[in-house]
Amino acid sequence: MIAEQEETAREEQAAPYVTIILPCYNEEGHVIAEIERISAAMDASGHEYELVCVNDASTDDTLAKLYEAAPRFPKMEVVNFHRNSGSGTVRRIGTQRARGEIVVWTDADMTYPNERIPELVQILEKDPNSIDLFDPMIKKALNGLSADGHPTGMTIPDFENMLRAQPAWGQTANAQNAAMTTANGVLQNLGLVG
Repeated sequence: MIAEQEETAREEQAAPYVTIILPCYNEEGHVIAEIERISAAMDASGHEYELVCVNDASTDDTLAKLYEAAPRFPKMEVVNFHRNSGSGTVRRIGTQRARGEIVVWTDADMTYPNERIPELVQILEKDPNSIDLFDPMIKKALNGLSADGHPTGMTIPDFENMLRAQPAWGQTANAQNAAMTTANGVLQNLGLVG
């Protein structure tokens, strides 16, 4: 009954412009820092957003940390999976719950420059065909660079997942092809490649 009331209240709220899907699996050590980083960037952007944090049956205290932090982050929703389903399922279910016009997928492990999510939103506003801007194909260009484009000596270890954004209407073959052809130019505009 309470879950149904919460879902009804969620549906009655004004739809956000951006939905951010944040898969969380055994991230107790830094999930709150990631939520703070994303929330600060999105709050400063002025865009209405929702942050959907999906606990993928973590075996540590990730879920407890999320519930504990929830009152501090009114735009955050916690979804709990009772069995581990993997990041692909988390992203799919999160996307089905998304109410925003733009959907962003990222990870809670502090690997990606999530403070730059508003930049992805701006790029999509200018060119909706620029979906999946940080696709694995161009991930190598991001490896070893800080948010301002300076070398860090670090690499992104996970080549299956990535910070991605797209209009909620989904990918089409034409839009995906256009994104691939413009990705390098976008990265140059962001100062991530020379």
